[in-house]
Amino acid sequence: MADKSSNHEGGLSLSKYCKLVREILQLKPKQKKNRVTILPLELESNILERISVEPLLRFKCVCKRWRDEIKSPSFIKSHTSQFQIHNANSTSFILFSSPHLYSTNFHKNSTTLNLKKLGTNFVPIDFTCVIGSCNGLLCFRKINCDYPGPIYSIRLMIYNPITGTTFNNAIVPHYGTHSWRYMVGFGYDRMRDDYKIFYSSPLKDGHVGKGIQPAMSWVYSLKKKSWKSIQPPPHRYNLSLRMVTSNNVLYWIGVKPNTYDNCIFGFDFETEEYHEVIPPPDFNFRMSEFELVSLRGCLHLVSCRLYDGFANGAEISMNIWGLKNYGSNRTWVKLIHRVSLKQVIQTELENKKIIGNPRSRSIYLHYSPLPFAYSEDESEILIGLGKTIKAFIRCDLRNGELKRVDVNGAPNGWKYGYEGISWTASLVSISSSTS
Repeated sequence: MADKSSNHEGGLSLSKYCKLVREILQLKPKQKKNRVTILPLELESNILERISVEPLLRFKCVCKRWRDEIKSPSFIKSHTSQFQIHNANSTSFILFSSPHLYSTNFHKNSTTLNLKKLGTNFVPIDFTCVIGSCNGLLCFRKINCDYPGPIYSIRLMIYNPITGTTFNNAIVPHYGTHSWRYMVGFGYDRMRDDYKIFYSSPLKDGHVGKGIQPAMSWVYSLKKKSWKSIQPPPHRYNLSLRMVTSNNVLYWIGVKPNTYDNCIFGFDFETEEYHEVIPPPDFNFRMSEFELVSLRGCLHLVSCRLYDGFANGAEISMNIWGLKNYGSNRTWVKLIHRVSLKQVIQTELENKKIIGNPRSRSIYLHYSPLPFAYSEDESEILIGLGKTIKAFIRCDLRNGELKRVDVNGAPNGWKYGYEGISWTASLVSISSSTS
């Protein structure tokens, strides 16, 4: 029988923890009768660091000694480092549609994703977009504007749905009105143990291809609770507004200065410097739609050939590369090669009875499908369809076979779609502010 107390996010389950404690106690010298055996706090802490977040929250009620240890900043920092190691094979991610958050796990041969409501508080309904996830923290965005007119203000909120702590006082600096082509990302400075937000915006809004320079860029420090101005990114404009954080580096796709060559750019949250990432040798930016995704601490590049039309037999194909670490070297590995999505998308359109509705059909055909999680053994990858996720399919990386995955526990709002992002739980706490 499966261990019901096991946690799919990694770490020790409750039963394994108890077994380990019993084994350790058997190694200690026999104590006198009626004398309680107490492990050294250092040893207890070492064991607790290997336990998943949800059991740890229950263990705070065991005794004052454990409660104080689990709440201590040094333990939380150490536990966060441990769970990053133990969760290298994490299958978890979140789905978000303001104000609701749900967590789920993807397992090999899954036919259903079971959603679990996440968080002790609802995300405020005016925070409509999640821009990043780092060490269990989520960063949300709120925009005040006269749509489709100018943006007057952008506010960012950082939230840990496990601890319930929130910081929502990061108001993006501006010089008049914001451009709709702004870039924003969230990450961690390991060297200074500080969480940071990157923001950059051109002086004026405009059209792609006009050579717009990002006029101003800033970095927000959660530790200092302040913004500082930095040099703007070294490119003319960004092709993709999607920015992803992987291994404490923020990535996006832009165009090199003085050229029309596309490139992947990175911003290091520790050094606060920019660098370029050479794309896969067999990748052509001009031949397809493309997006960046972070899964299991690795950067992934997704490209799709999308065509709005089934009658002429046009193909819809997908490629995925992963930037894998091999010692000190990083190499692009092709995970999916020209997998056809035509049949699964056509079936989805027929099931939803929207195959004859051009506007509804474009939700599936004009936006790149994105991967959201691996199975434990990395033999399968879960792919979401639609601008906001309307359906899931799983792809066998060995043979390219695709199968639909149903969603269990979704609210009525699922028909409007959800944002998804890779996420694992943590005890990281942040200051509360409600200004």
